[in-house]
Amino acid sequence: MTDEDKRQQEEMLLLEYREAEQELARFEESAKKLAEDIRQVAEWIESATSPDFFQKMEIQERHSKISSESGSQHYSEALNIHRAMEAVMLVIEARKKVENLKQGKDSLGLK
Repeated sequence: MTDEDKRQQEEMLLLEYREAEQELARFEESAKKLAEDIRQVAEWIESATSPDFFQKMEIQERHSKISSESGSQHYSEALNIHRAMEAVMLVIEARKKVENLKQGKDSLGLK
């Protein structure tokens, strides 16, 4: 392998590593948004049992948002266990990929 071939291989590895990090960041952000949607549904359910349900505007607004047609569809998708499992698996697989590429980078002494 020539020095030029080695340099190209290193550049490709660095590029692949950066792309894998970006992909991981996108998957993590998506999973966090999904978790937040699930948290909002849990808070909505909990607030519905509050004795202040009719007195607090914040609770009424949450109820209107989640129980609206668009909210209902959005949050029912968030509560889909298969979607949640997929989001978690994408993060796990992306982390493994980043780690493998990092090990390859480290073994070549790249930063």
